[in-house]
Amino acid sequence: PAPIGDLRFRRHRLPIAALLIFGLSGLIIVAVASVLYLGVWTSRTNAVDLARERAALITAVVTSRINEALDPAREQVGYLAETIVNQHIDPMSDPRFLDIVGGALGTTRQITAIAFSTPDYHLLRVFRGPDGPIEHGVTLETSAAIRAAIDSSRLAPGPFWGDVIWSEEAKQPLINLRAPVRRADGTFLGTLYAVVSVADLSAVLD
Repeated sequence: PAPIGDLRFRRHRLPIAALLIFGLSGLIIVAVASVLYLGVWTSRTNAVDLARERAALITAVVTSRINEALDPAREQVGYLAETIVNQHIDPMSDPRFLDIVGGALGTTRQITAIAFSTPDYHLLRVFRGPDGPIEHGVTLETSAAIRAAIDSSRLAPGPFWGDVIWSEEAKQPLINLRAPVRRADGTFLGTLYAVVSVADLSAVLD
């Protein structure tokens, strides 16, 4: 997939699962074809009832599959946050951070990129490359939207899904998972992000 270098985004208010269902067009095409088939070979009244039932069932199945595909990303980010704290890793300077992120990207195909931001808005991005993780240098984020996203994780009790974002560089919607990183005494160290592209998610679902 194309690198996701620019995390500036437009906010979308639809639920993640709903947006992804529209993005995974192959599954929906199958659903529509099934409904049309029913409409041709059954009476109109029965076809409407059956179409509604079939559409609801397919939507539930697709939503369940999406959630099952996204759960490993959530677990991976939670594990990375714990590892950073327990092993006293400074993501901005400790080479061990690239090692553990590389392992996460290698075992969780859904995740396209992982990033870490500090409380003062410095951001480090790591992408999956053909031969291993590719680290982008630390940048100071000046975007008000990105700073607001960083701030939103300060009081979060654990990993949570942020807004679906649109990447101009990748030309596709992305899902972002955020996890606050805190010491045992509650000191906020920063935020971990996992970025999941619709293309990578589709590959996992297929």
